[in-house]
Amino acid sequence: GAAVLVESVREAYKDSQKYSIELIAVVHPKVEKMRPLLESLGFRLIEREVPVKVEEIANPVYREHASTSGCCGLSELLKLEAWTMSEYYKVLLLDMDTVMMHHVDEILDKDVPIIYTTTGADTKEGLQGGLILVKPDRAAYDAILAIVRAGDFRYDGSGWEGSGLGYSYGGETVQGVLPFYYSKKAPAGAQEVVDHCRFNNMGDCDRCLGMDPAEVAIVHFTVCQKPWYCLPGARMCKTAQDFWWEKRVAIEARHGGGAQTECTSKYNYKPMRIPRQVPELYAPVQWGCNDLPGGCAKFHK
Repeated sequence: GAAVLVESVREAYKDSQKYSIELIAVVHPKVEKMRPLLESLGFRLIEREVPVKVEEIANPVYREHASTSGCCGLSELLKLEAWTMSEYYKVLLLDMDTVMMHHVDEILDKDVPIIYTTTGADTKEGLQGGLILVKPDRAAYDAILAIVRAGDFRYDGSGWEGSGLGYSYGGETVQGVLPFYYSKKAPAGAQEVVDHCRFNNMGDCDRCLGMDPAEVAIVHFTVCQKPWYCLPGARMCKTAQDFWWEKRVAIEARHGGGAQTECTSKYNYKPMRIPRQVPELYAPVQWGCNDLPGGCAKFHK
């Protein structure tokens, strides 16, 4: 996913007269095998520990739950390291399972401390973590981490400090604490929520699926299944999956051809043939469904 994301971002900004870009990957000290590949793709690597340790959390109930919240537990807080990068005008956080179909100048031009999207599904998520655009701000970083360390998250449905915010998937970390902080603690006007169908399109509602591709800047392969799972998409999802595969083929062609141009099952997906690739890291993509009631059939066209 990282190679195609890089390819798409560079393509979107290759002729930009307004913004220059730098690729950054925040990596935990335990990340080792992927570092050479990320560097070869052009990423500047920044090594950081998770900014809040479990033992630092005051509330024992929250402490017990936070480690397994959302996709990544407290490791999701590594996204907050963007707030410390004061050498940049803005930092755009993108998950590796996204692709940039068009530039995002429209949101880069906005003078707002944080810009994000919600979702089209009825999940009550206050923030969807696939796209976050932030102005670095060390004071805000410290304040957000102080909220996490205090851990006043209520499991009666009222979330952070009883505010009604954050009681949703991933809400115990980034997807809840950020909308809570910027809605309840930061000055008025410190945030803006933009159209997720344009800037974080997951194919999670009919409007997103029916969007004109020319209007979609970023696609996030969640409900729109990840291209390397080789599941057929529909409408906007298929357009984005085809776009992803076109980028992948172009990358492999630059490194001598022999590209995989189609995939009928995640069990015949082949790692991209590029320098410093680590094929064994793809194995977990092809594990995990043998014990499911439906077996692995869902991963076949």
